[in-house]
Amino acid sequence: MSLSESRTGSLQLPTELVDQIISYVITQGERKDLKTCASVCKQWHAVSLRYLFRCVTFALYKEECLVFFRHLIELYPWLSSYIQQAKLAFKSRWGDVKYNTRDSLIEVLDALPQLAPQLQTLIFVDARCPHSWECRVLSRHLPSIAHITTLRLQSCVVRMSDIKMFLRGLPDLKHFEVSATSVLSGDSKAVLTSANAPKLLSLRINLQSTNKSATVQNPASKLLGLLTSSLAMNGVPALSLAADSGAVDMDEWPVIVKNLLRTLGPSLKYMRWSGDSDGLLLAGNKFDLSSNPQLHTLVISCTDCDLIFGVDTAQIMSIQSETLRRIMLPFGPYGANSQRDTVLAAYALLLAQKRFQGVTEIYLVRARYWLAKRTRSLEQCNEAARDIFEAFLARGVSVNVVEEQEAQLVADQWEQDTIAEAS
Repeated sequence: MSLSESRTGSLQLPTELVDQIISYVITQGERKDLKTCASVCKQWHAVSLRYLFRCVTFALYKEECLVFFRHLIELYPWLSSYIQQAKLAFKSRWGDVKYNTRDSLIEVLDALPQLAPQLQTLIFVDARCPHSWECRVLSRHLPSIAHITTLRLQSCVVRMSDIKMFLRGLPDLKHFEVSATSVLSGDSKAVLTSANAPKLLSLRINLQSTNKSATVQNPASKLLGLLTSSLAMNGVPALSLAADSGAVDMDEWPVIVKNLLRTLGPSLKYMRWSGDSDGLLLAGNKFDLSSNPQLHTLVISCTDCDLIFGVDTAQIMSIQSETLRRIMLPFGPYGANSQRDTVLAAYALLLAQKRFQGVTEIYLVRARYWLAKRTRSLEQCNEAARDIFEAFLARGVSVNVVEEQEAQLVADQWEQDTIAEAS
């Protein structure tokens, strides 16, 4: 690539380079930074528009939202080809005024094929079932978006019948995410099996506690049981599990997850597991990964814990094969230096076993909860890790102590790499 000179005499960067710059801005900055990029020049404006309109939000509680967007596409029809993600934001109340999001939802879904022909991802935010839609009605409109490959339910309250409806009605689905969401026990007679369930590349489940009076049975166990008997039987290369301790039955949870992992079998290559408390995470000791011989990436994290439980957490790794390449583990800098080094030494001793000889990357994560209590800097933690993992470094293994934000980016990249390999 080389710099070219525009008609005005000013130098112009290659479009590929501008694309990389703006892509980096999106990753590291905010949407307002992208708008700033669009104001640099015509070239940057054209590239920025592709990113600005990659994801559009429909506020279903605002009647004029769809009207405005239709008008925008009529004026600039070429923008429609940029849209890859549509976010449907629900809000049942605004002040004292109630909005009928059910009708708005149907109108938007019916309009999406024309307004966003390249749509790949559909995101539901703050939906509250059964108020946000009726399965009987919504299911009749899903064929218009049956081509989407990614579905995300974020901060929603949904029923088992809603999960079944989406999985049965979206046959091309490759990525399914239930994030920061509560699942109620409302169910339907519709059957979801491996035959009528999509074959996923990634599955993310992050369950939040819900009103106990709204549930008849344990919804978290029921959801994982449903996924085990349907999606899991088709195989899922990348699995992420997280749960609020108030959302699961501590006795049933390990058994349900164990069944899920056993059903996934050799299809599972990436596993991310996190919990909001030490008790929930330590329950993972009962999980058995020996039935996942192709697992090559393991991420374990805990966001709120007062204990250093490195040795206990390590017990989750009942891995018998030598396929593991990348691993991420929690590391708390709380306590005396000798105590912290004991945790690192325990990890080093465990990973020195023959079954982990294929590991090339090790990340140790300092939890956000511990930062206020730390007495050792990040660089000092890395120095300690380099000393303890000296034998690993000698054979080319990368060992890093990082903060949670960087760890999240690394784990996401590992997941994307796994999906790319499986595609």
